[in-house]
Amino acid sequence: MDKADGPWTLPEDLATLHNVVIHYGVHVQKASAAQHEKTRNGPLSHMALSHLHRIAIVNHRATRALCEAGWTPTTPTMIRTLLDILVSAYAVASKPENSEYMGFKYLAHSLIEAMFNPDSAPELVNADTAEVDKVRNQLQPADLKRADDLIATYKVKTPPYWYWPEFPNPGSVIKQKMARNWDLWHFFCGSTHGALIGSVMFSDFPDDAGIDPEENPRKTRSAIVSSSRLLLDISFARGQFEGVADLREYTEIVRKYILPQQAIIENRVTEAPMEPNPKGTVFVELIAELMDLLKNPNVSRIEVVMANYELDGNGQRKVDGGKEAIAIRPFIVRGMDKEVQDALRKELDSGPITLLMILWIDRTKAGVPLGMFFFDPAGKKRTAGIDGMDHLEKSVMADYLNRQVKN
Repeated sequence: MDKADGPWTLPEDLATLHNVVIHYGVHVQKASAAQHEKTRNGPLSHMALSHLHRIAIVNHRATRALCEAGWTPTTPTMIRTLLDILVSAYAVASKPENSEYMGFKYLAHSLIEAMFNPDSAPELVNADTAEVDKVRNQLQPADLKRADDLIATYKVKTPPYWYWPEFPNPGSVIKQKMARNWDLWHFFCGSTHGALIGSVMFSDFPDDAGIDPEENPRKTRSAIVSSSRLLLDISFARGQFEGVADLREYTEIVRKYILPQQAIIENRVTEAPMEPNPKGTVFVELIAELMDLLKNPNVSRIEVVMANYELDGNGQRKVDGGKEAIAIRPFIVRGMDKEVQDALRKELDSGPITLLMILWIDRTKAGVPLGMFFFDPAGKKRTAGIDGMDHLEKSVMADYLNRQVKN
């Protein structure tokens, strides 16, 4: 590609994605502030999350500015920062009963560290101590001793992360609680620390990298999509904690703006069919489909069905009566709220899944009024109708219909 002078503005679809996510983040920020103004609940957690959220929005905007200025290869450091912010937001908000204390830890960490810096001037130590006291005094009585014990530990050694020991390190949190982001974290650690591959992974010209700005249209798309998804996740997590965001709008943004971009990236990079439900997006797609079905007055008896082949002690499929044995776990859906979502997520995580389907009764259909939606693995080509279904899928369908007859 010929190199020319920038700036290189984003294509319209990427600019739209970027702006939609910014708008959502700003909306959550404003709604959270208004909510806190009314209730005054949790001042420290609110302050911590507000600060983290603002940094995330700024980083996302900066990622676009770098791409348009021709510095796309530098954006992994910005995206890695967004991952760190997501971890910090999780550390504050994951346990509401602990959120004020964790908010204190986040806000006071650098101040406490400075209090015990032997090279600090006395007036600076006094100023930092006064600031820590201001934050400490907003804690509930039950957390004051914990805060004092925490401050005392800094005299001996500054902890490696502000959220330590509740969470050992960011990598552990991502791997255990945000597995979808593990590969992103792993690769961008190298980018942040100047590793060879990490330094050129977001360059369209890795074998001809120079020191001048240049257009990187292919990797710019990856950068904007990665940054957008992380800011969206941070905004949603913050909004859920503050009670100002539900899953519906988040799901709609993922489905309408994020997933199509992931399809473009996958098709361009791998030259392989896009996986309809890439790892980490299954639950979002599942909730979106269920919400659409629940809005349809002609649809009833909605079930999410998880199924897998039963295995023997040698890891081989069990055979019962000449047929492979199947374990089927149906989940009845009559409405959608946080309790249903949590229960469904727990069920999805409770065991192996070879097949994931939604089944329902549609009174507008002639003949068998059955509706089905499959979450197929990558590369699977499906033939329409029952003839295109395998043994597992037919067994799940038959089991569902038998239960409807009995009920």
